[in-house]
Amino acid sequence: MSVAVTAWADLLEGEELAYLGTERSRAARLEPLPDGLDPRVVSSLAGVGVTGLYAHQAEAWNAASRGDNVIVTTGTASGKSLAFNLPVADAIARDPKTRALYLYPTKALALLKKPSFAIFIGCIFLICIPLYFYFGCC
Repeated sequence: MSVAVTAWADLLEGEELAYLGTERSRAARLEPLPDGLDPRVVSSLAGVGVTGLYAHQAEAWNAASRGDNVIVTTGTASGKSLAFNLPVADAIARDPKTRALYLYPTKALALLKKPSFAIFIGCIFLICIPLYFYFGCC
């Protein structure tokens, strides 16, 4: 069996690629926690040392608060999870019957994110919130 090898640079060319850019590193831009955030969520965040939001997290919060759809694309370990979990946690804090549907591209990623979200929500309510997963068939 032979395997074709393609150089990484070759994959970054062609009509499928809409944009390719390089961003220079820069200092983090922090913003205060939103004024309207449920106090239990604020307390839970403070409990894990979060006293402010990165700019992209604040932008996601503002968009979600307006009812807009949100897509967050940032590098690894940049706070994407908090960007989309914050509006959900706040909504659950305000109405415990609130439900959220998370779609992950892989089973592994879904299983990786489950414990951190369960702990975050548990810190808000001091209870265990059941989280259910469906992985398709079988």
